[in-house]
Amino acid sequence: MKRYTLIPCIFLLLSYTAFPQTLNEGTFKIGRTLGLIDAWYVDTTDIDKLTETTIVELLRTLDPHSVYISAKDVKEMNEPLTGNFEGIGIQFNLLRDTIIVIEPIG
Repeated sequence: MKRYTLIPCIFLLLSYTAFPQTLNEGTFKIGRTLGLIDAWYVDTTDIDKLTETTIVELLRTLDPHSVYISAKDVKEMNEPLTGNFEGIGIQFNLLRDTIIVIEPIG
């Protein structure tokens, strides 16, 4: 569990060196809090789940349009878009109850 605490702290430190003007003390509170929870919380914790939840709640406070999509969810959303498509390969419009073929897709 200790290495999971070290990873967010290293990330925050690297972020701080890359963008020092945008970070403040509040940014480090998240990393320190996760580290303290991991080290001292009485029950076992899932730091990855806590981190994901923290990010979701952080973005939720910004506005209703800012959301976090996990890598797993992105992969699941993209799966139907990859691979082979089957069908007759046409572009069409529907006029009342009649299908009008506009062009074949090749």
